[in-house]
Amino acid sequence: MNTTGLGRKLVVFGGNGFLGKRICQIALQSGIFKSIIALSRSGKQPSPTDGNRDRYPHDWMKKIEWEKADIFDPKSYEHHLTDTTDVVHSIGVLLESSSYKSIVNGGKNVTSNVDPTYKKINTESALTLGRTFQNVLQQRSTNATNFNPLSSTLTYISADNWSPVIPNGYIESKREAEWQLSHLEPELFRSIFMRPGIMYDENSRQSFNVRNGIVDVLSVLNCTNKLLFQKRFETVNNLIRPPVSTQQVARSLISKIEDAKFTGIVTLDQILE
Repeated sequence: MNTTGLGRKLVVFGGNGFLGKRICQIALQSGIFKSIIALSRSGKQPSPTDGNRDRYPHDWMKKIEWEKADIFDPKSYEHHLTDTTDVVHSIGVLLESSSYKSIVNGGKNVTSNVDPTYKKINTESALTLGRTFQNVLQQRSTNATNFNPLSSTLTYISADNWSPVIPNGYIESKREAEWQLSHLEPELFRSIFMRPGIMYDENSRQSFNVRNGIVDVLSVLNCTNKLLFQKRFETVNNLIRPPVSTQQVARSLISKIEDAKFTGIVTLDQILE
């Protein structure tokens, strides 16, 4: 693998979220980043409790910069991007409801002053970030004599076509964001599109909540599909998609950032490899 080398700077939007915090943790463990900044509306460090019961080692959190920013207001975070090499968009809504995250994550309150529509959160927020990062890199390429094209990356957390019960609007908003981001200035940065399915956290599998209940059902169905059908039927394979841990997604993401030649889509099957 061709790697980008040490001394990179990572900024994760939604860095204190369910997946975002694991991206920060795995990125820190990789040792390739000189600094990691987690941006969110609150700017708060995540609670040291995952789920409702299980605790996990959180000393790594002290090495992450937890900062406040509004992704729809570039002025609140442009200064963080001036020397950034890698940006991750880990913000999204699965359902157009302000309460669904609370339900899925075991009753934890989630508040927002932004209308939680697919277009607004899944698409427009990504384009705002992408255009802002593009502008910063354009200025950097003009002012720096040693600017290295394609040394920077923009990663968008998209989604696998993993369930017929998920509204079409969710997948459509993700695909629209992928398309729009891929048509920004491709010579300035590499675009990476991660497509995980339903996710769980390896450190909170023993906690009871709706998310883990869904994961259990999908795991049983996926094992049944493997044992009975050896995954021979495409229709069944498209309907029964395996769950994936946030840690697996984060590890795959970091490996793609390290690979200086990679750009494009990372499917669920590739994440699970």
